[in-house]
Formats: sequence, structure tokens, C-alpha cells
Amino acid sequence: MQAFQTYSALLASLAKTVGLEAESLEKTEEIVIDGLSISLRLQGEGHGAEVWLCSLLGSPPAERLNEVMNTLLQANHLWTGSGGATFGMLPETHAVSMSVRLLLGGLNANVLAEILGSLANTGLAWKNYLGENHAASPQPAEIKRSANLLA
Repeated sequence: MQAFQTYSALLASLAKTVGLEAESLEKTEEIVIDGLSISLRLQGEGHGAEVWLCSLLGSPPAERLNEVMNTLLQANHLWTGSGGATFGMLPETHAVSMSVRLLLGGLNANVLAEILGSLANTGLAWKNYLGENHAASPQPAEIKRSANLLA
């Protein structure tokens, strides 16, 4: 259970860093940045423990499904269009997911806040692409890696 205590401390520190209530963040394991919900989960324990980040970006219109699947597959290639995240698609709803796995041992609140901010930038760009009034698919240069967007 040592890893969970470390994870719990990380969430408490993250909450303090970004101005959230620690109890609420620990309970929900979810943070919302500019309307984009990102869930955080602990997987594993000890030195191999990871923090998984995941966001559902929405479902493309049926008539764009093949286009979107091809574009997401290309974006996943060496993470060139995903900002380091990996895209997936839920089978029944075709909801697009964006996920990142991070070693717990390499994280502190400031690093995690910066990663969450970058992930939010990426997710919001792709969410816009998926929408009915979609823009062109985001290019790597458009996916900003801002410093702590949460502060």
C-alpha cells in the first residue's frame, strides 16, 4: 500500500499547487481544464507504479468515422500528432480516448501539472477536430506545450 500513500500525497500536492481542494481531487481522481475532464488513476505498486491519465474527447459524426480513425492512427505514429498521448476508440460509441501512462516515481506536483496542461491543450485541439464544425486535424506545431496552465 506504500505506492497508494505516495499517490495520495501526489494528488494532495497537485491540488495545493493548482488551487483545488485536496479531498475532492483524491475522491474524484478527476481534474477539469478548460472544460476538458482528465481522469487520474493509480495502477500497480512499488517501483513499477504508474499514474494513468485519460480523457474522452467525444465521438465523431458517423459520416466522418473512417476519416477520423485514419487520422488518429496517423497521429499515434511515434506520437507525432498526439503530444505524447495515445488515442483509442471505444467500440460501441466510437468515443475517442486520449491516454498517457507515467511512472509515479518520476512525478511531483509541478511536473504533473505541466503534463496535465499540455494534455489539455492536445485534447482540446482534437476535441475541436472531432466536433461537427470540425477544424483541420491538429498538426504537431499547433499542439502547444505550455508551462503550468493550471496555476
